[in-house]
Amino acid sequence: MSSSHEISTLKTMLIDALAIAGDISFDGDLQFTAPPFEATTQASVLVLVNGYNQTITLTKRQSNMRKHAGQIAFAGGRRDKSDASLWHTALREANEEIGLPIEHPVENLGTLPQHMTITKFAVTPFIAFNPKPFEYIAQEAEVAEIFELPFLELKIDNFQTESHEKNGQKRSFYVLPYKDYYIWGATARILHNLAGRLAHAHNT
Repeated sequence: MSSSHEISTLKTMLIDALAIAGDISFDGDLQFTAPPFEATTQASVLVLVNGYNQTITLTKRQSNMRKHAGQIAFAGGRRDKSDASLWHTALREANEEIGLPIEHPVENLGTLPQHMTITKFAVTPFIAFNPKPFEYIAQEAEVAEIFELPFLELKIDNFQTESHEKNGQKRSFYVLPYKDYYIWGATARILHNLAGRLAHAHNT
């Protein structure tokens, strides 16, 4: 368990990182500064930072999913008409996917810039600070596994750049290897964005 000083320091680092201005990101290719299309669906994810053990909660999607099968993801999804806000979307999805209790005391520290996906989602990443443990309950239909990424892994030097070619077009993207997990796509791009901000805030 982290000490109260370590918890306070982590929270301050995150707040400082979120105060840094930035542009939207796009996971279609690292060469694009903006996506070459308009997003059609609003969504949000919960970047759940656990202060008590200095980790970030991630999920591994089921291998039989129609989209993003087997990929590493944050809890989150598209906004429903019944959601009061995108923050409520993230909390609802976290409740459904990882069992985060509705009444659990998570604190919304702010958001990273919107992330645009190649599937035309405009994703708002909420940085949520979690002060105490809760029992993870995976949504069996979507979530194969829930695991925690140590916050110390969130360093720019730990990210790699890879590429592949599809339909004659080369696409480059960030990858964050951790144990047997292959973190890439939107999740890696959001984590890379946060890691860069943390490094900048720490060095200023």
